Amino acid sequence: MLYPTSDDLAYLLAREDAEIRKWFLVYQPPAETIRTFYWDTILHSKPQLEFLVQEFGAAHVILGSDYPYDMGTFECARQVKALSCGELDKVTMLNGIVQKLLAGVK
Repeated sequence: MLYPTSDDLAYLLAREDAEIRKWFLVYQPPAETIRTFYWDTILHSKPQLEFLVQEFGAAHVILGSDYPYDMGTFECARQVKALSCGELDKVTMLNGIVQKLLAGVK
């Protein structure tokens, strides 16, 4: 699953886990399920993007632009390149994940 609005759900994990523990006896914590999601890079905030990469790993963060919509940006690749993570992580976000997800698509 690709979660396109990465700026909210990722920050709510602990709260969601606590709520589910409170109300349900048997559950799979959202923090486990959410690790299977893919996230886009459209956050308009370097600290939030740094958090996303640190929390979920570059292998689950995909370059996004929102172009041609009003929240779109032409700076998306530059924003990824400016992160403090390693070069391999940057290449993964800029290119590798899309290639993996589209492998075999005709």
